[in-house]
Amino acid sequence: MCKLSIELPQTHEARKQISALRRECFLSYRDISSAAGVSVRAIRNCERYNVLVVEARVRIDYLYDVCRLLSEIVEQRYIRKWLREPKEVFFGKSPLELVKENRTEELKKVINELLNESFS
Repeated sequence: MCKLSIELPQTHEARKQISALRRECFLSYRDISSAAGVSVRAIRNCERYNVLVVEARVRIDYLYDVCRLLSEIVEQRYIRKWLREPKEVFFGKSPLELVKENRTEELKKVINELLNESFS
């Protein structure tokens, strides 16, 4: 499987993460803004100026981490579809909705279980 190719510094610059999410995982501005809980304009401005409210930055960090995990078990071109589709395991919510609700630990747990199954 393909992995995200951008190695981010410890500061986790949101603009680099947004760029990687768009380029490597094929997420749209709308996908990212929905998960971050901000407008599409805010995401575009962040990509340009690296200015974004802290809560949205945290969610972008979470989304980036989730995509990195997913890239271990899902081809990159399918990550967007996987994130957008409601899942029974999440009671009909999509993984993007879980990121927005700050429920990423629950999401990561499921992805790790899938990861462990794929290498068993």
